[in-house]
Amino acid sequence: MAAGPVRNVAVVSWVRRLPPKSFIRQYFGWAGRKTAAPFIYHISCALSCIAPLLPPQLNIPSYSAVYPLWWGTLIGEHGTTFKSTCLGFAEDLLLEINPDLVDEPAGSWEGQVESIRSQPTQLIVHSDFGTFLEQTAQGYMRGVRDYYLKLWDCRPIGRRLAGSDSGGKIVDHRVSVIGGVTPEQLEKGTSASDWENGFMSRWCHLAGVPELPGWKRPTGGDKDRKFLVEKLQIINAIPLVPCSGFTPEAAVLHERYQKGLIGAMATGSPLMRGTYSRAGTLALRIAMLLAADFDLIGGASAWVVTPEILRPAYGLVDFHLQTTAWLLATVCSTPYQRQRRSFLAVLPEDGSPVPLSYIAGSLRLEPRKLRDVITGLEAEKAVIAVTNESGEETCYKRMTRAALVTAVRSDAFLNSK
Repeated sequence: MAAGPVRNVAVVSWVRRLPPKSFIRQYFGWAGRKTAAPFIYHISCALSCIAPLLPPQLNIPSYSAVYPLWWGTLIGEHGTTFKSTCLGFAEDLLLEINPDLVDEPAGSWEGQVESIRSQPTQLIVHSDFGTFLEQTAQGYMRGVRDYYLKLWDCRPIGRRLAGSDSGGKIVDHRVSVIGGVTPEQLEKGTSASDWENGFMSRWCHLAGVPELPGWKRPTGGDKDRKFLVEKLQIINAIPLVPCSGFTPEAAVLHERYQKGLIGAMATGSPLMRGTYSRAGTLALRIAMLLAADFDLIGGASAWVVTPEILRPAYGLVDFHLQTTAWLLATVCSTPYQRQRRSFLAVLPEDGSPVPLSYIAGSLRLEPRKLRDVITGLEAEKAVIAVTNESGEETCYKRMTRAALVTAVRSDAFLNSK
């Protein structure tokens, strides 16, 4: 699958394979008629509604226990992709089931721990995840990302406060997180290490293209909000039923999928390795949420992982891999590529010159790094140095097509001497 934002037709095809009375399918039809947001957002938001409602001890026994969490990012530009609107739909539905299930990011990690202590299973909604990334990009706040990883790994958090009888470790927390962010915020707020095997490789990243509202989507999503609330109440009542593992066909399917991920990790971009290494776990988390949605949990003494839930889970992970590959190729790549794009962004498309002093002030790069970027751009014939009218200050301008042709001809003339 080619890297890039997920096309709406691909999402429709994915949704149409779900059972007619699936919560996700009905949510997609309901929310999709209310906004022009990319279709893929509704899938992520629907999963964020299911995850906090399941028993915290529910898990799939794989290499280690896989618990029902959903960590998703809605990626798109401000104002045109309606990320906050989509997050609001999911938040309102969950609030109707239980007002304590939805929380906003606390002002400090300590405050977040106390919120989780009072409600160990919840959904944290980052309406502006980009601000969180910028605040935790460096310094003391960088440690908050490490704390978040404990939530993703379902590791114990918190401690007993001195002089207090309350508190202690929180063991059975199951915290899901969803947020909206722009590609530009991802570029500013993340580093290569965040993607290689770090913070950003834990999330399910989904980007799409906006759609015109009102289109009758062929998904069977014809139920109203009342149906969605009743379906969530049924999911919330699912008892703790153990998973007895995989059916033979599902075991073969998942082993083959894992081998494919290992191959991709060995041959793909180094920045994608962390994403590939966790894609199998992500697929199992999605499969567990689908099992709850498809009424496959709770009707017997045990339930099993089947191809029926694995195949759509793999399909959604493919959308995530497609989005992540696009992000890493365009906005979240090497520091030099980021700096190169930032330099070019300062220069007007019409080739007007910009003083070097202004460029340096805008980019705030160390002189050596700035020189490396300029040298690279000049070698690519992407920019050219000129002086201002007084001849006292160096300026740079984009090499327009006409200027590039002239430069190439000049090089050819000089080389012929």
